[in-house]
Amino acid sequence: MIPVWHILKIRSNNASYIQQELSLFGIKTYYPMLKHSTDPSKWRLKPLFNGYMFIQIIDLEESSSILNRVNGIIDFLRTDGMPAEIPDDFMDQLQNKVNEINQQEGVWRTYHVGEKVLLESYGLSTVGTVVQHSMSDKTRVRILIDFMGKEIKAEVSWFNLAPFESANNTIKTNTRRTRGRNRPIKTYTTV
Repeated sequence: MIPVWHILKIRSNNASYIQQELSLFGIKTYYPMLKHSTDPSKWRLKPLFNGYMFIQIIDLEESSSILNRVNGIIDFLRTDGMPAEIPDDFMDQLQNKVNEINQQEGVWRTYHVGEKVLLESYGLSTVGTVVQHSMSDKTRVRILIDFMGKEIKAEVSWFNLAPFESANNTIKTNTRRTRGRNRPIKTYTTV
């Protein structure tokens, strides 16, 4: 038989114990953890799906007696009353994405007050300054952006932000050479 991936509902504080117990019985587990930082010098790992663990088993009937004996396992995630089956290609993509994120700065990068960020939303991008990130909802950040000459506060999704790194510190100036319809801009020189 071919091994199939399923999802278990678990008590999240028992995750490492469950992984150890299931590995003793030869059951492969995957509990995706993402890097999280509130300080660039300190990293922690947080579960991507808190309370859910992926397991790969060959025979559901044989494995059910083992799963019933392990403390902390609640039940399978089910569809139509049967344990949901997860395709191998989805699991490969998930594992690759988690590894890619962890090799970078991790997902839950915390922005600090005064830090410049690039906001990209609906195909537009603008630079803003972080006003607050230590909110109860970690997926929202308050920033100050320049909108039509006025600074406005906006509460934006963390997923639309990236650290802003300017290519150079020069200020862009208007390089327009005409007033439209090929009419030159008058320049005055002092003699």
